[in-house]
Formats: sequence, C-alpha cells, structure tokens
Amino acid sequence: MVTLFKLFVRVLPVVLATGMMLGCVTVSKPSVAETQESVQNILPAVGEQVLQKGRLLDAVYTLLEDHVRRHPGAYGAAFAVPVNAGQDNRDWFCPYVFRRNGRFERVNLVDQKYNYPGQDWFKQAKEKGKAFWSEPYYDEGGGNIWMITYSLPLFENGNFAGVITTDLPVATR
Repeated sequence: MVTLFKLFVRVLPVVLATGMMLGCVTVSKPSVAETQESVQNILPAVGEQVLQKGRLLDAVYTLLEDHVRRHPGAYGAAFAVPVNAGQDNRDWFCPYVFRRNGRFERVNLVDQKYNYPGQDWFKQAKEKGKAFWSEPYYDEGGGNIWMITYSLPLFENGNFAGVITTDLPVATR
C-alpha cells in the first residue's frame, strides 16, 4: 500500500500538468468571497506577528509576502504605523509587498512619497477602530491598480499601533 501511495504522489503532478496543458484539467483561483473570508480570518494573526517584529523591515516584508503568497487572489499587503501631526516623514514606516509579473516586489511606500496617513484605508481604520473592506478605488502611487483593501487597525496595550492591509485586485472593463 505504501508503494502505491508513493507512486500516486509521483504521478499525480505529471497527470495534472499534462491535463492542464491539454486543457482537460483547470485549476481555478478561489473566489473573491473565499479570499475575503480567508483574509479576514488570518490577518489578525499576521498583525500580531508584525507587531512583534516592530520596525525590522526585512522581517515585516517576509511576513507580508508569506501572507500574500497564502492568498492567490490577493494582490498585496502593507503595514503602516501612525505618525504624529506636524512630523516630517522620518518616523513613517510603511512596507508594502505586491505581485507584479508573477513575482513579489517590496516597496517602502515612504520612499515612494506616498502619503499613507492621508489614505482612506489608513484614516478610516484609525478613526473607526475596527476592520473594514474599502470600496473599489485606484491606488495611485501604491499598487497602481484598481483594488479593494481590507484594513485592520492594530493595538498594543490599548493604543493604536498601526494598520495592516490586504489588497485584492478589481477587474476593470
């Protein structure tokens, strides 16, 4: 029985790949609703891990990339920390990971001069104090695509500590 199982494990990927090439087998992405539900369930745990890493940029990028990789329907993810009014952007911190041409790209949105504290996905999460899905919008300077964003505010010891997001692409005509 074990030998049959080993054979099955070795042969199945070849059969699937051949079937996909011939058009007999299709592998579909999860629906938007399935991706949304999964993001809502998993993002709080990712947020806790991100807070533990603090401002260790590479560690946060890795967590965000792993999160997006687990969600084939997701486009990108970000973590943004609060800033004090009147400060320049030296204390800003907003790593963003997104898919482009089948690969992951890492961008610090602060370096892109992207005013994340002024974006609805950040402002509303901070003001509401609870997670929400945005309406579709074109993210100029961030993802540069039409998307919806799930924004989850994060808190440490009852204090607002930032926002973690997941972006889903929106099909346009």
